[in-house]
Amino acid sequence: MRIVISIVSHNQQELCSRLLRSIDNFLQSNLHEVITVLTENTLTENINKSERFRTYNISNLRHKGFGANHNDAFGSFESDVFFIVNPDIILNENLDLDLIVEQLIRDRFDILSPQIVGASGAIEDYKRANLTFTNLLKRKFFRNNVEKFDWLAGMFLVVNSISFRKLQGFDTDFFMYVEDCDLSMRARKAGMKIGDLEGFSVVHDARRASTKSFKHLRWHITSLLRYWFLK
Repeated sequence: MRIVISIVSHNQQELCSRLLRSIDNFLQSNLHEVITVLTENTLTENINKSERFRTYNISNLRHKGFGANHNDAFGSFESDVFFIVNPDIILNENLDLDLIVEQLIRDRFDILSPQIVGASGAIEDYKRANLTFTNLLKRKFFRNNVEKFDWLAGMFLVVNSISFRKLQGFDTDFFMYVEDCDLSMRARKAGMKIGDLEGFSVVHDARRASTKSFKHLRWHITSLLRYWFLK
């Protein structure tokens, strides 16, 4: 099987280089072909490449959003399993791709996520309830972790490529935010299976751009409004 790991850099050279170093250090695979696809949103970016796995570059002439960039990577490189990985992820323990693919196929999952922990070691709320206004308030003020979750946050997703193709990838009418929720909810409606990747965790060194940048906050709010009123 071919595994494609898609990483998108929005002028995040240092984060991407750190992620690729951690992939070189901790990614294990004996049975599968692995390539990394690095999408660079600005032509001036200079990112160190993976030393153990083949790395391909997509350089954008204009900026694209989260979903559009990953869709382009998916469409440009044939895969059986598609990994969607944020630049602010760090691997700090062995991730055995042979076991990951075995779980995906054996248990007939369509979308999986490893356990996501923050830089402090606390488990993050990567499993979330549907994006209703009430649930957003609960998450904002109570940081509630839901046992019965509706969707998986898109920091690190493992997707069966057949399923991703059936869903026609991410909805690019969203821009930078809500694409992951929308993908999971459409998968749910299609009867697909999403869940936890057993026995693996990764570190999310979150940047929380929408709390620091008016532009990102505007994108976030616009995507939420589209999800609530136009879907």
